[in-house]
Amino acid sequence: MDWPSRSPDLNPMKNLWEILTRQVYAHNKQLSSIEDLKKTVSEEWSKSDPAILKNVSTNMTEGIFQVIRGRGSCIEY
Repeated sequence: MDWPSRSPDLNPMKNLWEILTRQVYAHNKQLSSIEDLKKTVSEEWSKSDPAILKNVSTNMTEGIFQVIRGRGSCIEY
């Protein structure tokens, strides 16, 4: 499938990184080193709710169908 270069609404990784970033920096957490960041990202990823991951995938699939139905036009995001 050809993938538009500027379609953040169809990029599940962008959405996952946004979710993970919120978890990593929850409660204004300050990280003092790259190692702290790596450790925290790994810990937060392991705590991720599988339902959220499924939801991201489902939303991407629905977004693709919206683009197809709209013949490539913008979709609600």
